[in-house]
Amino acid sequence: MKQVLIGRSAQADIIVDSEIKTVSAKHATVEWDGVQYKLHDHSANGSYVNGEKIHNDTCVIRRGDVVTLSRKYTLDLNAVFALLAYNATKPEETESVDDMIDDVAGVSPAASMGVPSNIDKFNWGAFLLGWIWGIGNSVWIGLICLIPYVGWIMAFVLGFKGNKWAWEAQKGEKTPAQFVESQRKWTIAGVVILVVGIILYTILMAILGTSLYYLL
Repeated sequence: MKQVLIGRSAQADIIVDSEIKTVSAKHATVEWDGVQYKLHDHSANGSYVNGEKIHNDTCVIRRGDVVTLSRKYTLDLNAVFALLAYNATKPEETESVDDMIDDVAGVSPAASMGVPSNIDKFNWGAFLLGWIWGIGNSVWIGLICLIPYVGWIMAFVLGFKGNKWAWEAQKGEKTPAQFVESQRKWTIAGVVILVVGIILYTILMAILGTSLYYLL
């Protein structure tokens, strides 16, 4: 099934001016299912079809409809439909490694497109706390951090993909601002635990060193 991605991201098929901050990096997709055109909104601020707000939902659209993204950017449907027709003639692309990781985590492509731009960044809390963060955010793939040798690799994966997976797992429970604040607290917790761990390790090594000195 072919679709067109619209947003401020450089990866979008139709790129919106980056100055329009209310439009998400990956704001919406339009697809042709063989019968009708469908608009899928994945944004933080929603889309409007003939004045009716569509937020993280799907709506059928037709030629002549007025579609705006967050009331700031009017979509040229003729250009969208023409691009869809062109994409339909292109061969299917091989799934990327990034997409395969999302498949393992249970995140759909449409869901991953719905990550607001202020959230789609490295998550230090997920990186530092690993499986603990995973349980706390219902990102169960984080339990791989418990596996010897591959756990540290998974920690980096959680750092890069954690926000996307946690946002999808908690969709509807928090606003983007609330989500950012909750992840900030996880980051603080991770840093505190790391610092305390380093201090305790240093003290332990000093004690052991002193004990060995007297034994010798």
